[in-house]
Order: sequence, then structure tokens, then C-alpha cells
Amino acid sequence: PPPPPPLPPRRYVDVNGTFVAEADLPGEMKKRRKKRARDAEKAAKKPGKEEKKPPTQAQGKAGEGKKRKKANFSKGNAKKWVYVTNLPLDCTAAELASHFGKAGVLELDVSTHLPRVRLYRDAGSGLPKGDASVCFANVESVGIARAVLDQSVLRPDGLNVIGVVPASFEQKGGALEEREAPSLRQRKVAKLAAAQATSWDAGENGRLTGGVKGLTIVVLKRLFDLGELGGGREDDVLKEVEGEIVKICGELGSIEKITVFSRHPDGVAIVKFKEVDAANECIRIVAGLEGFRGRKGKAGAHFWDGATDYTNRDAKKEEKEEEERLDQFGDWLENQEVPEEFRVREE
Repeated sequence: PPPPPPLPPRRYVDVNGTFVAEADLPGEMKKRRKKRARDAEKAAKKPGKEEKKPPTQAQGKAGEGKKRKKANFSKGNAKKWVYVTNLPLDCTAAELASHFGKAGVLELDVSTHLPRVRLYRDAGSGLPKGDASVCFANVESVGIARAVLDQSVLRPDGLNVIGVVPASFEQKGGALEEREAPSLRQRKVAKLAAAQATSWDAGENGRLTGGVKGLTIVVLKRLFDLGELGGGREDDVLKEVEGEIVKICGELGSIEKITVFSRHPDGVAIVKFKEVDAANECIRIVAGLEGFRGRKGKAGAHFWDGATDYTNRDAKKEEKEEEERLDQFGDWLENQEVPEEFRVREE
């Protein structure tokens, strides 16, 4: 069939196929047409990316200021911290965490899962200065700590009446040193660890408030050195490590499983407890423990994040073995007799 005749200019066709002049269009359609025309006109007047005017000198300075603000210390980080003074010089982080736990739940470090407590030392001598900072999980706890713990006695001897004020941090020097940000998984584990410290149901439920399962798997570090495993002593050393773990952790609760990673350079073992309380207490005792098996240095402890694989693999050795397997397979293929139907024939 021949093509339909072209539409007259500025005329339209209704649902019945009848030509309609613009003046005869319905009112709503006219409004929509005018709105589309205005929008198109505005879009045409907007400059493209290449037509944007460069910022003025004042705008440039403002932009630089914003960049500096992002790079500098964020004062918002201080909202959950309190500054403590007049502490005994032999005060420990665990002692301070126990005292300030009366005001609220303390925030845990995402790496160590220990309360975030900073004991300050003199830069020159390295000796304690008698002041510290403590971080709470909730901002509201800062006000409670100031009201309840300011001018309180840290120890029964009453020799040290401590002062507590909201912390005020200020950046000193140039830009802050960039650190690797903790992963989302690490943050979730730390948040769950802080929650189970206060909301664990030790009854028949055996879960946190709301039905969330608690953390019961603890990673222990710096329990042995790889050098100790040489000379045919590997089995004896690993048995000794496992025995010491049972001695320390067995008193805390029921141990379901102990796994020692004999090839890990950090001397790692993983302990799975039956009760959450036992796992919490294990981290409190073992983290920073000195003299494990008579060794120098401090042991480490934190909850397992559910993903990290502590099996130490020798990547270079595995790659070399893979290449050898491929070479052997190639040699085997070359020595195989090709069937008659697949042989190359010359005509």
C-alpha cells in the first residue's frame, strides 16, 4: 500500500485518525506541550560541562578549605570520648575499662575487640603521665560518666580522685597519616562483641537480645614461633601449646574445639567455646598476656570474623608444583599415539 500523506504542519491526529488543529487540542494537552517547550528551552540555555565558568578566586579558596577539612582531624570523633586525669601511674587499661563500664558500654577496637582505652605516656621518658581517654559506644554515656564518675575514687584506698571531662581532640602537625580502614565485616564483629558484653542471655535461649547468635570463636596469636618447631620438636611444641590453652581456657567454660595452625608465622590457634561468656573472658585474659609458655612478649586474642583463613600456604611452592604437573601432563600428551582418523595426511 502507498505511504500515508504527510501531516500538515502543527496539526495532530486524534484517536479516531481525524486531523485536529493545534487550536482545537484539549486544554490538558496544550498545558503539557507548553511545559515540554519550556523545559526544552531551559535545558538549551544551560551551559555544558565544557562551558562552565572557572571558579572565582574566592570560590577557589573555599574549595581548598573544604579539601583541607576532609584531610584534617575530624572533631566529630571526640563525641564519645572522655578525658580522665589524676590516675595512678600503675593504672591499667583493664582497670580503667572496668571502672568506666559503670557509666555505659565501652566501644571495642575493631582489631583487638578490647575496650578503646588510651593511657598516655611521656614522649621523652615513656613513663605514664597519669591521664587517659576512654571511648563509649553511645554518646549519652559521656554525660553519665561526667555526672557519676567525675571526682570519684578509682581504688578503695581513696588516694586518687579522678577527674572526668568530655574529650577535646586537636590535630597537631600536618596531615594525618592514612591508615587502612577496617572492613565492614570487622566493624560488624566489633559491634556484636560490644552488644554481647551486656545483652547475652545465659539461660535456655543462649542468644543475644533479639535472637542474634553470639560470638564464641576466639583467635589466639603469638603463642609460639616457627623456629621452635624445627629439629623434630614440632609435635611436642604443639602439644605443649594446646595443653597451655586448655589450662587457661578450660577454667573459663566448655571448650568445643582447639585448632593450632603450625605454619602460621604469628603462632595462631583458634578456640571454639560453647558459652559466649567464656569467649568474652578469654579475650579479656589472654589479650596482652605476658609469659605464655614462658615466652617473651604479649599474646593476642580477638573474635574470629568468620572469613579469615589462617592456613598458611606457600604460594611459590604451590605455583612451582602446578607448573611441574602441567609439564608432566604435556609430556604425557606428546608420547600418546594419535588415532589413524586424526592423523595429518599429505595429498
